[in-house]
Amino acid sequence: MGWTSIATVSSRKDTETYPFVNIISFSDGPLGNGTGIPYMFLTPLDFTAQDVFKDDRATLMMTLAQGRYCESKNYDPMDPRCARVVFSGKIKEVKENNPEYPIAKSAIFGRHPWLAHMPKDHHFFFAKLKIGTIAVLDTFGGPKYVTLDDYLQPPKSDR
Repeated sequence: MGWTSIATVSSRKDTETYPFVNIISFSDGPLGNGTGIPYMFLTPLDFTAQDVFKDDRATLMMTLAQGRYCESKNYDPMDPRCARVVFSGKIKEVKENNPEYPIAKSAIFGRHPWLAHMPKDHHFFFAKLKIGTIAVLDTFGGPKYVTLDDYLQPPKSDR
């Protein structure tokens, strides 16, 4: 899964302060060796970047409905067993002088190589979600909240 839905606070005059949702490509690094931090490649010409320039709060939601898992189990995308994770936090630009820049660049272009060829005059930039809260819904009974420490440093398996 290389894309996610992202919700921001709209900055457009016709929908100012309303929630706004968009689809973006994202990556946390190479498959099987990700950092857990969602990186993205944004342009000021798009809704998402325009919104986060005014209010950097955002929510990303990924779901197993984005692949074939839920369909193979006959789960409706709204079925809680069709797991989803919701990350809320703040979108922060990753500038070239930031030590994290090569990580963001490698994460994005490693999974989305075509993005390296976006028009220069569109002023794309790397950004990340500075995660504040994480909620997981994977069964009936409501969401579970995961601490950032547990998310970034999960327990080692004995297997």
